Amino acid sequence: MKNPTLTGVARWPLRHYRWILLGVFLVYMIFFDRYSVINQVKIHRELRELQSKSEWYRQQTRAYREQLQQVLNNAEATERFVRENYLMQRPGEKVFLIDR
Repeated sequence: MKNPTLTGVARWPLRHYRWILLGVFLVYMIFFDRYSVINQVKIHRELRELQSKSEWYRQQTRAYREQLQQVLNNAEATERFVRENYLMQRPGEKVFLIDR
């Protein structure tokens, strides 16, 4: 005589418990774990943004170093830099500011 509680639908989880455990584990790893796929995508996106910002800062640093070398080595470049950035002028000279 068969046990009526372990027939049909009730026996299915007992036969396939490995697949059920694997499914639960995968769902946990994809959605709920600290290193879930969703978090990895966010981290990867943030990494790309930070790398692009880093490259922009490298370019800016390179440009500023070139400008510094010009200012240090050339008196005309020094005067131009000071006049443009600090609005300095010679005595008796008028300076007109033009917004671009």
